[in-house]
Amino acid sequence: MEVNQPPSIRSIADLLRILQEHPEWRAQLQGVLLSERLLALPDRFDAFVERDHAAIRALLEQASHHLASASARLDRMEAQIEALTQRGGDELGPGAAL
Repeated sequence: MEVNQPPSIRSIADLLRILQEHPEWRAQLQGVLLSERLLALPDRFDAFVERDHAAIRALLEQASHHLASASARLDRMEAQIEALTQRGGDELGPGAAL
């Protein structure tokens, strides 16, 4: 009868191989090696993305609305200038320079 021997670790390569063979050991090792602050980073990042993504999206939508409004006003001004230029040219007669 063969008894399962614990894996022998003689190098970093051995440790890496063993951790690949036993992924369940990684979480325990991370808990020992990493601080609570580092372990909490994924959750904190997710919360940051959720919270700030909504705020950034709202700001982008607001900026888009303002840009569309400004563009429409610019189009109206351009049409008014064109109409005034046309009318002014008609009043001055042919060949008149503005």
